[in-house]
Formats: sequence, C-alpha cells, structure tokens
Amino acid sequence: MRKIKKTILLFLAIVTIFSLGIVNHKKEIIELNAQTENERMLKAVWVSPFVGDVSINGETTFRNTMTNVLNKLDSYGYNALIFHVRTHNNALYPSSINPKATYISNIDFSRFDPIEWLIDECHKRGIEMHAWMNPYRYSTTYQTGTMPSANPQSSSSNLLEGKILNPALSNVKNHIYATIEEFVNRYPTVDAIHFDDYFYVSTTASPTSADARRAHVNELISGIHSRLASFNEANNRHVQFGISPTGIYRNGNGVVSYDPNTGKVTSNGSYGTKGQQHGREDLCSDTLHWMNEGWIDYIMPQIYWERGNSHGDFNKVFTWWNQVASYLPVNFYVGIGLYRATEAWGTDPYELSAQLGIIENSTDGEGYSIYSYRRFNESGAPATQLNNAYEGSNSHRKKPRVLPTIKSMTPIVPGHVGVNHSNGILMWDSSSDAKFYYIFRSTGTLTYSDSEIYKVVGKNITSITTNDPYGTYNYGVKVLSATNHLSGQSIEDPSHTTYSITYNLNGGQFASYNNKEEITEAFLTDLHAFVNPSENLTTFMHGVGKTSGFDGLWYSNEEYRAKIYAANTKSGNNNYFLSHSTYQAKWEPFADFMVNFVAKNPSQSFWDSTYEGNLRMKQYFTNVKPGSAWSDANMAAIPEGLS
Repeated sequence: MRKIKKTILLFLAIVTIFSLGIVNHKKEIIELNAQTENERMLKAVWVSPFVGDVSINGETTFRNTMTNVLNKLDSYGYNALIFHVRTHNNALYPSSINPKATYISNIDFSRFDPIEWLIDECHKRGIEMHAWMNPYRYSTTYQTGTMPSANPQSSSSNLLEGKILNPALSNVKNHIYATIEEFVNRYPTVDAIHFDDYFYVSTTASPTSADARRAHVNELISGIHSRLASFNEANNRHVQFGISPTGIYRNGNGVVSYDPNTGKVTSNGSYGTKGQQHGREDLCSDTLHWMNEGWIDYIMPQIYWERGNSHGDFNKVFTWWNQVASYLPVNFYVGIGLYRATEAWGTDPYELSAQLGIIENSTDGEGYSIYSYRRFNESGAPATQLNNAYEGSNSHRKKPRVLPTIKSMTPIVPGHVGVNHSNGILMWDSSSDAKFYYIFRSTGTLTYSDSEIYKVVGKNITSITTNDPYGTYNYGVKVLSATNHLSGQSIEDPSHTTYSITYNLNGGQFASYNNKEEITEAFLTDLHAFVNPSENLTTFMHGVGKTSGFDGLWYSNEEYRAKIYAANTKSGNNNYFLSHSTYQAKWEPFADFMVNFVAKNPSQSFWDSTYEGNLRMKQYFTNVKPGSAWSDANMAAIPEGLS
C-alpha cells in the first residue's frame, strides 16, 4: 500500500530557476525530497490440521512440524501465522468449557501447552500469531473426551441442522464470549482473535428473517469487541479482532459513499459480481456494518477467484473493498485462494503474482493471507504459482516487510534505542514498548529502507550474532510497538515519496497543460461532460465534500470508471471516452503516455487491462507512486503533444 503526504516546498526552487535565467522551453526538473517510510505489508498464511495442512498429534510431532512451518514462513519473509485453535466447538489448548480437539489427543497438557509454545516461537522470529476460531461450527468427529456440561452442544436444543450452535440463543453467544475470554486470559500475548466465514447456515429455524438473523450475529460481534476492548484496557494489551468473510459482501452497483458527518460508509455492494453474498441471506454477516461501527480491527475477505471470473472477478471484488477501506479505521487484508491453482485459476501461471501486484500497488490493501499452508509443499500448479510470484524478478517479495500499523488502536510510538556492534555481535538497549525489533544493515549510510531489513526478532532478544567481525556493515535497530508503530515514526499517515515535479518554463510563464494539475482538471472536465453524471463537476473530480485532490467519483464509481475506455479499443467506439470521436484525437497523446507509464511493470498493459490502466491513471493523477519500478521522473513526467 502506498500513500503520499502532499506537503511540497516549491517556492525557493522556482525562484532559484528564474534567478538563473532559465527561460527556454525545455523541461526543468525540480526535485523535492520527502521523508521515506517503510512500505508495510501483512504477509500471512492459514494453517489448520482440519484441512490437512499439518499433522500435530504429539508433543515432539507438534514441535517439529510447527518449526518447519515457521522456517517456511521465514523463507518467504512472512510476518503472521493464522493458526486454527478452534475448528468445531473444540480446543487445541487446555479449556474448561470446550472439549479437546482430536488433532492433539496424544498431547498431555500437564506437560506441554502447544499454543503457548507456538506463540512464543512465532514472537522470537518477529511473526504475529493470530488464533483462528470458528464461533458456531461443531462436530463430534473432531472432539475427544468429555463434553463439559456448560457447553451448549451438550443439549440438542442449542443446535441447528447438525452443523452449528444456534446463533440466535443467548447461551450460545455467552459461550463464545467465555471461550474468547478464557483464551486471551490464558494467552495474553496472542496478537489476534480471527474468525473465518462460517456463520449462519440454511435453516427453517426461528428467526426466519435475514434482518433478525443479522441482528443476532451483530450482537455477537459487538459483544466480542466490547470484551476484547475491556481485556486490552485492563491488561495493557492490544489483541486484535479480525474477520475473514467470503469475498462478496453484496452484489450491487459498486457505488461507495462516505458521510463525513457520521464517519460511515454506505454501499449496496460490488459492481459486476454475482456470487454468494455473505451480507444477505446466505450467511447473515453484515461486515460493512461491523466496519462502520468499529467492532473489528481488520477485515480479510476471501477473494479466492481469479481475475476475470464471471461471478467474482478478483479485480472487481478487490476494488470494492479497497474503496470501503479507504474511509474507515479498519485494516484491509486479502485472503488469497492458492488452492484454486489446481482448479479454477485456469492456465495463467502468473495469477498469484498478478494478485499480489494488485494488492501491493493499491491505495489501501495492506497485505494478504494464503489459503492454505499445504499448498507451499505441493508440486505442480501451486509450486509454479509460488515460483512465479516469489522468484526471479519477484524475489524481492521474499524480503521481510514491516507490519502495518493497527488503524483502530491509539498509536504507541517507541523511542529510539542505543545500538553497538563489535566483533560480530550486535547489541541494543531494551525497550518497554517493544513487541519486535527490526534490525537494519547497509554497507553505506543507513536509510532504514525495506531493502535494508536484515532480521526481525522478539522483544526478549537484545543481541544477535551478525557473522560480521570486521564491521563490513552499518547496523541500526528500530522498535516495533504493540500497535505496529516503529520508533521515531510520525503518527501521521506514512509518507512513501521521494519525487520530482516537472514543468515547462516558458519565459517564466506556464504554458497550457504544462503541469499535471491542469492536465488532470482538463481530462476530468471532459470526462464529466462525456459521462454526464447527476453529480456536479467538483464532486465528480474531487469527491463528496471535497474541493481538492483527484480521487473523486470518476474513479470510485465503477459505472463512471468503466466508461473511460474499453480494452484494445483505441478509436471508433463512441460508447467510451478515449475512443469517442469528440475526444479521441485530443486525448490520444495522454493515452500514449499512459501506455508507457503502465508498462513500467512489464507484465502490465494499459490497453489490455482497463483495471490496471485506470488504477495507474488514478495513481498518476493523485501522485501515488505505484511501486519501485516507477521512478520520480516517471511520476513527474507530462504527456507531450496535448493542446
């Protein structure tokens, strides 16, 4: 994810240029350096014994298997593990209210606590551990031992369709609250409680209306939020609550509206999708409501489809969530279905790489989780997808990344720590604010960029062996707090920009269309006339309630955005702006410019993909650098030949 701080000190640079007498028609580069922050990304994987990811039935087996899992995560630079601790109203940990899970029936809890060990091992490596729970699902097949009398499953009156605990019952809700409270009190250093998509099932049981069922699920989610907030406050903890629903909230028109007075988003769903809708009768999970109310810390929709899928095109589903997330203090991550490499992803061996690229180059996508771990150990299509996404020219994706700041929590910004490197030993001062320590090194002056991240370790580690006895590298350490803020970091939105602005200076006067703002305004004015929307030009160009910036309805409204151009249609089609007889010749130089701009990533094409083209156009207009392939000069360049 990339965001830009729009603070530019331009006056002195322009005065200097004029004082030097530069009045010709050449483009002069004015470089304006801004503070560079790390480009953050959650990189996670789901691991569950239920789907055959791991076999862990025994202390030695658990230790060895999960050590191998963590080694694999390290090799890919992953920073989060989502591990299944409650699959079917059971527990992979000591519990007084839930039966023991069959997957660990041979583990003696009096000798070994697998979850305590796993959390500690994750944290030693700078990896978050998210405890994955299914709230309602039950099955005796995956339970062993005696059913506690307090568990609702002990009475058939609490069950629905032989599949789930009845979400409408108060004792079921209370049991789930108690389960989570038991867990976080036992494991207060766990990083998150994580739910997946399994909520209501098809049933004739009361209540029968979708609204009433949604209300019961809403009550559960609100109650969990309240209890975790109380736990965090009382214990100085920062346990997150994240939910991973099915990919499509609702099938709608794609319009996402934000009311600055209420701070809430309204939308009837994603445009051009026709898959299962978890927000309607299918699952009765009103995730948009949960986000609006601030009941969850992150949302991780399972966008398992491939690009171009007729029911749930990855691009279309992602775009809707990205727009919603842009307004709300909820982290937005994506669930990626690598298992579909052997199914519906088809013959494109670069599908995973393309999906990661979309997330990385988006404005508000902050990471992803792969479903599921066992695909990392398979041959064939999954291996090909992983190789193409993480090797060769994409090997940079294996580098560690800094975890995204938790938007919903009050920031904790740690102070700097002292560092000393001598005889191949790096030591640093401990910090009471530390969750992890990020260690940077460089043969030159440290910039603390992502490429300089050498290692990530847990808060109880304050020295490492570097195998650098002669001091070839310079070293630095930054503290990561419980809210994922780095020491010395501003609480404001991070700036990821070092860029240039290019102007044509004609005798001290700007010529027509010789700066990006004028070009953007002219382009969007013509587009507004072509689309002829009900909204006025200011709203169309800048957004609801805004008078500046260029991230308005022209892009956020999918119907408007779809009218800009059609794939591989450069002229002769009056249904689209760039190929319309009135506008085609005028804006052809800009289209040619965008062809080259998009092609900075060789795997992308402006005319082949309207998603990529329109996204890059917005990023160019709003000065959001898409990635390292785009230089400062690329962002500052101006199309030639516009009149």
